[in-house]
Amino acid sequence: MPKLSTPFYHIRSPVKRKDELTNPFIIDLSHQHNNQVLMKEAPQFKEWPTFTVEGEYNHMSFIKKIDMLQEDYAIPDEFITARLHSLFEKYAKRWYYGIRPLNGKTTWSWWNQGLIT
Repeated sequence: MPKLSTPFYHIRSPVKRKDELTNPFIIDLSHQHNNQVLMKEAPQFKEWPTFTVEGEYNHMSFIKKIDMLQEDYAIPDEFITARLHSLFEKYAKRWYYGIRPLNGKTTWSWWNQGLIT
């Protein structure tokens, strides 16, 4: 009598839920797509607030506005810090150009802490 093979249901692996399936070569980019959509909705850069250290300036207001833009439109730090030279004006720009070469590329939170102190 021929030997019977093992039934298929005994050798197959248990079915995994979709959230259990992982592949190190596939990266979930759905959040990046959402962030790109949000960034497209962000105000044009020329509409962003600028900061100058003249007269009655309010650095906390400037920081809050940039923080809200970053949060509301998922704007990465690199996008903000790469444009600080345009957001700062007059004495603030001088301050920026004095500090930037000494500290290199840093995060937006580093810069806003510098504005506060």
